[in-house]
Amino acid sequence: MDTSHRSSFFLKVLVLSLVILGAAGPVCAEHATVIIPAQHPAELSKLELAAIRERVLQRCGLSSKLSENRLPWYFHYEFGVELINQGAASQAIEPLQMTANLKSESRRNARMYGMWFVNYLPYYQMSLAWSELQKWDQAWDAIRISEEMQEFSPGNTQYEKFSSLKELIEKSRKSNG
Repeated sequence: MDTSHRSSFFLKVLVLSLVILGAAGPVCAEHATVIIPAQHPAELSKLELAAIRERVLQRCGLSSKLSENRLPWYFHYEFGVELINQGAASQAIEPLQMTANLKSESRRNARMYGMWFVNYLPYYQMSLAWSELQKWDQAWDAIRISEEMQEFSPGNTQYEKFSSLKELIEKSRKSNG
């Protein structure tokens, strides 16, 4: 086993161990992110935020000259997901809410533009962000909408991850309130 495969293997074992031991929450179905509720969630600097925004604009094939209110739903979705992946859950909420306002219907294999398709699961992503912030009532609202919108179903390969997150939220709401 070469070094890169060995590192990858040990990282997977560590992640699985954290989930099993309860030190981490569920794994994000869409982007393989482990949710480890932080005592102090990260807050990106304006410079870091601008750099991520620029990368997402480029990835979406959009001009950086577009005003915020002219950006399409898929930019806000990708930006929110990227912020979650960077550990900035508090900063991810606004773009995820914006995308849900622009396109409220969740959909797997949603066409973003051209031949670019994505599993558009904004309410699930919001529940991940709220969970990271330990805002359990908001996480519950988001996961409930995710369920109503059928973002996941029992036949889906990632349903177990969704169910684990829902269970974490339910348990946390009961113990905190």
